[in-house]
Amino acid sequence: MSESSDIKRRHDRPDPGESAVHELGSPKPSKSPPPLEVVTYLWAEYMYRHDMVWRLVFRVTAVAAALMIAPFLANPTTQHALTRWLIFLPILAVAVILAGCYALKPELRLFNNVSDTYRCEQNNALFDVPGWSPNQPDSHDFDKRVWAFMAVLLVGAVVYFVIFEFIWLNHLIQSWK
Repeated sequence: MSESSDIKRRHDRPDPGESAVHELGSPKPSKSPPPLEVVTYLWAEYMYRHDMVWRLVFRVTAVAAALMIAPFLANPTTQHALTRWLIFLPILAVAVILAGCYALKPELRLFNNVSDTYRCEQNNALFDVPGWSPNQPDSHDFDKRVWAFMAVLLVGAVVYFVIFEFIWLNHLIQSWK
């Protein structure tokens, strides 16, 4: 086989009538991949999306926590020199949490799409297995828990900001006057 025919063969597109892709709820095409291969592929995508969501949540949490404790880790000379600037660190922590929520929304949407598809294909592949109880494709408990965590983090950062601004920072300023 010549090199040009090999390249042509690799770049030929399959006939659209031979496509194994189908929409959920539609009858399966006759040339579909084995169900367990589809489930295995979707499981890898599910784990990847799940990991992406948690990485984002943990990074936002770590950055916000670091910004909130930074004023307490500074030595007294630095605290005295930068007293008025220390107020911006908790504000920046709240901004990071809000930006994290903004970045989290599309990731959770992608995760939910993969999760629903995975559960539907898993049910199709394992329908005939004795003792199998089908999963519901529309239960989104994971994203509710993620949003609850982010809400608690945001409320905690705002409460911290109020305490930091009105109690600790004012006490610090008064002690140096």
